[in-house]
Amino acid sequence: MLVILYPDTMISYQWVIIAWALITIIYGGILALHQSDFKRLLAYSSISQMGYMLLGLATMTPAGIAGALLHYLSHALGKASLFMTAGNIIVGAGGLRDVNKMGGLASTMPYTAASSLIGFLTISGLPPTIGIVSKFLILMGFSSMLFAGSTLPATIIAVLIIAAIIGFGLTIAYSFITMRKIFFGPAKKDIKSGEPHMRATIALIVVSVASIAVLIAGSYIVNPLSTAVTTLSIIFQR
Repeated sequence: MLVILYPDTMISYQWVIIAWALITIIYGGILALHQSDFKRLLAYSSISQMGYMLLGLATMTPAGIAGALLHYLSHALGKASLFMTAGNIIVGAGGLRDVNKMGGLASTMPYTAASSLIGFLTISGLPPTIGIVSKFLILMGFSSMLFAGSTLPATIIAVLIIAAIIGFGLTIAYSFITMRKIFFGPAKKDIKSGEPHMRATIALIVVSVASIAVLIAGSYIVNPLSTAVTTLSIIFQR
């Protein structure tokens, strides 16, 4: 909405917003990496993901804005499956939320484990989920903004790129470290776990599969979105 209503203001404070976006991505990622409570980890992860959207919008490029809008959908699907995963674990493993006390749950909760993997792949921006498209567009918009007519010193450009890489790396790190702690390794003998009610598991599977289905049907979403954003960019130039 700010991009549409106040494009001149967005451009004037572009570098401030970009710096804020990168700080948000890294700050949220570091806090998520140090959480043991699964739901708290997902909350800090959401803070980091909002930074990606802000970064895409702040580039003021068609690719960046399209990526930010698509990442809104990507994050919604990925994080929905992960919060539903947390719910399944709480119900199916006796209220457990501490990931350090979990382990080996993939053997007793295979559907939840598979859906959780898809959720983490989605927010990490990895295939075969829609997350790879949204983050690729954000990075493409960010790169084109930095290298196409930028007057910034090479050192600052390098710092910004390194910050973006660190942010993406943190997302992948906390995603797969958490996945390993919860579902792999030796199972805790004092924990009785299993898939909860079938309706909850089916709902989780549907949301997770949607992350892949949207990628397969991506052209039906990305093409109209790109057209709309390109039209918006032409209006800005006027």
